[in-house]
Amino acid sequence: MRTTLYRDGKKVGSNTDPLTGAEAFTVPAGAATYKLSTSVTRGKVADVSTKVTGDWTFSSKKSTGSSKKSTGEVKLPTSVVRFTPTLAADSTAKAGTTTKMPVTVQGSAAGRNLKSLTVYVSYDKGAHWKKLAVSGGKVTVKNPGAGKSVSFKANVSDKQGNTVSQTIQEAYRTR
Repeated sequence: MRTTLYRDGKKVGSNTDPLTGAEAFTVPAGAATYKLSTSVTRGKVADVSTKVTGDWTFSSKKSTGSSKKSTGEVKLPTSVVRFTPTLAADSTAKAGTTTKMPVTVQGSAAGRNLKSLTVYVSYDKGAHWKKLAVSGGKVTVKNPGAGKSVSFKANVSDKQGNTVSQTIQEAYRTR
């Protein structure tokens, strides 16, 4: 597990807390472009979502908090993509079937602020990717043979140029 923050291309810091944000990064005031990269490998504790990565780029500037009690914390213009397939309790789907799976963008690129969303699927743990058409907030996925896995990658951009690229390896398995 590792999270690293860059400010205008220079490394600010790195930590091993990609999930809770308890290990905060302190950055100087002023406008800057940031890149935040995080990666979690769960292969030894889970059969699905064995590796999850995310790379965000965004701009931020000094907080203009109106309260004296302002902590200086700023809500960052970041987004995530949620894939919500219908799965069995053991995180499996029936092999060989085709399903329309909801894909939702949350955060700064949600709704009318979405500039672009591209979704990819992989049936070989991310070695090769196939672009999927997004229509009506869904993608169509053809599940592979029994015992295989399905991985997803998404790239999002909002109208201000903030981006996210996220990958979920082995998001679910087939039976």
